[in-house]
Amino acid sequence: MDKEKIFSILKKTVCDIMTGLEESHVQMQESLKNLGTNSLDRADILMQTMEELDVKIPMIEFASSQNIADIVDVFTRHFESNR
Repeated sequence: MDKEKIFSILKKTVCDIMTGLEESHVQMQESLKNLGTNSLDRADILMQTMEELDVKIPMIEFASSQNIADIVDVFTRHFESNR
């Protein structure tokens, strides 16, 4: 799966959880924290995105993610390693 598709799914999930947030505000360079999420929101976003993508990735793999691009990279690496 390519990065754009993953980003699109992640962006939709962020906006579903953060009601009132417009998709145009969800950019690759933004951090989830800067978008107003708390730790539970971030966990929900990752879990729902994994569910949507039908993957299971240990949450610890996302721990060093500084922004949305880093999160997309974790998902991309997972798909590339499981080809």
